Amino acid sequence: MRRYFQRQLRKKGYIIIEDERFFKGEAILTWGVGHLVELCLPGYYKKEWKRWSLASLPIRPEKIEFQVPRSKQEQFQIVKQWLKKASEIVIATDPDREGENIARLIIDKAAVKRSVPIKRLWINSQENDVVREGFKNLQPGEKYVSLYEEAKARQIGDWLVGMNASPLYSLLLQEQGVHDTFSVGRVQTPTLYLIYLRQREIENFKPEPYFEITADVTAKNGTFKAKYKERLKTKQEVLALYEKHGIERENEGSIAVLNKKDKQLPSPVLHSLATLQATANRKWKYSPSKVLKVMQSLYEKKLLSYPRTESNHITTAEFSYLKSKLSAYMNAVGVNFEPAFLQPRKRYVDNQKVQEHYAIIPTKTIPTEKRLASLRTEEQNIYKEVVLTTLAMFAPLYKFEETNVEVDLCGLRLHAKGKVDREKGWKALLSPRQKQEEPSLPVMEVGERVDTVMKTVADETKPPSLYTEGQLIPLMKSAGKHVEDEENTAILDEVTGIGTGATRASIIETLKSRTYITVSKKPSQRY
Repeated sequence: MRRYFQRQLRKKGYIIIEDERFFKGEAILTWGVGHLVELCLPGYYKKEWKRWSLASLPIRPEKIEFQVPRSKQEQFQIVKQWLKKASEIVIATDPDREGENIARLIIDKAAVKRSVPIKRLWINSQENDVVREGFKNLQPGEKYVSLYEEAKARQIGDWLVGMNASPLYSLLLQEQGVHDTFSVGRVQTPTLYLIYLRQREIENFKPEPYFEITADVTAKNGTFKAKYKERLKTKQEVLALYEKHGIERENEGSIAVLNKKDKQLPSPVLHSLATLQATANRKWKYSPSKVLKVMQSLYEKKLLSYPRTESNHITTAEFSYLKSKLSAYMNAVGVNFEPAFLQPRKRYVDNQKVQEHYAIIPTKTIPTEKRLASLRTEEQNIYKEVVLTTLAMFAPLYKFEETNVEVDLCGLRLHAKGKVDREKGWKALLSPRQKQEEPSLPVMEVGERVDTVMKTVADETKPPSLYTEGQLIPLMKSAGKHVEDEENTAILDEVTGIGTGATRASIIETLKSRTYITVSKKPSQRY
């Protein structure tokens, strides 16, 4: 904490701070060690709830109680004594629902008088100036009480589901001869069910044979491949089609349709935790939990903004400082371009769409070449991905010409599609993360004669792929699509699916640790 305050003296379990810029007299900084306060176990309420039995269900206490674990009593007593003496309390835990919940559970358990005012330090970066500005502009505590109530409701909901559904399912299965213990959770079980649905879809899949008609087309200025749009089910259908149009293996045809259209695309949206997790899994096969750990490390090193965000937008304030440091960011990641957009655009900058946290972006602290090289490989990868995605917001649009061609062979139409890059724009920064480009086509004219060599390719339909870890995060966010009840679908859509940005990665890890799912790392992590 020396980087933030003028004078401080460390004691066991707390720090004495003197800094007249923020506090009148002494201030005490103290902390929790993980969760100092947790929910009581069922046996706390009734003796018969200590052991699993169908007769004791449902477990539903009249009032939910919290306790301090024995291993954390010492630190809790230190925190409690200072809370009891406080004339004002500043909550400075992580700026999210869970951080609010951790702090207020401690305050409640310490039985602090309601008359003691509570302020909130709410910052999205650990940079010196951001922290100091945050202390100068502390928010009223009541502004964030709803986050505490929401997190507490989730916590209690998880407890009630787990403490009732886990013994219920385990005991019922034991009656069927399955002697094992099964964990059921409010988020983990729906996630497991979605994975199961895909697995069942794959297992029940019955491949169907089909035939595709393609052709190697030679025009005056080059060659390209064209394709008949429909799939045919049998070889007989292929032969019948060939006979109808008088098609041989080698044919002469013409360019019947040639549509060219100039198009342009903006860069991808700024990263939320979910999009970063999906991208990192696709590019480097990092698990969602690993991405979160790396992000947390870069956040604590003051290089990236707060990781647990659901937002893809920033405010005009963040845009302003990013704009002022464009050259420095370019130098840090070794790129250079002429900025095309120096004014905010709604796709990226929207004050109304930023609530608790803005998108993941680089902070004002720009690492030297030496410091960047000292980061672990995964930290370098994640840092550069975030910086390049942010820089792409300022880069020129990607411009290209899209061409659609129809080749006529005695009335049989074959189709080809291609594109020609006009200006790479932001794609020059992010091309490794983009899908494979459509092929370029030679210059042609309508009515031009072409030669074709026909090919008939036999294949069969393929089952859907198993999920990757990167795909599970957006799957959890879009869980409402897999629910038949319209009211529940609407609720899930409103709350952005199941789990939160802070918990989805840990849910996947829980499913892995309990061997409810297995991971294959070849060719990529899949379920």
